[in-house]
Amino acid sequence: MSVMFDPDTAIYPFPPKPTPLSIDEKVYYREKIKRLLKERNAVMVAHYYTDPEIQQLAEETGGCISDSLEMARFGAKHPASTLLVAGVRFMGETAKILSPEKTILMPDTSG
Repeated sequence: MSVMFDPDTAIYPFPPKPTPLSIDEKVYYREKIKRLLKERNAVMVAHYYTDPEIQQLAEETGGCISDSLEMARFGAKHPASTLLVAGVRFMGETAKILSPEKTILMPDTSG
């Protein structure tokens, strides 16, 4: 049987997996995010495919979990001046199209 892909000999190996956060670190960052969302008049919108912990945080802070178009619609109707988009780039772009007056924040996934 031949091997289609061997990660040990790959020219472009996969990046190392990130170190998981401890329970205390998770609590710290959750509370910090909640505080910053409130302080900065922001709301989080999360796509269905995001990590369940991110989805839970969006729900707990008055945001939403949905598909990309509904995320943008929710953001347009929400009174917050800033949208924190947990999704891929085009989702943030769609949110900006529907809410040109709002600040749209996206995670930096470039490493």
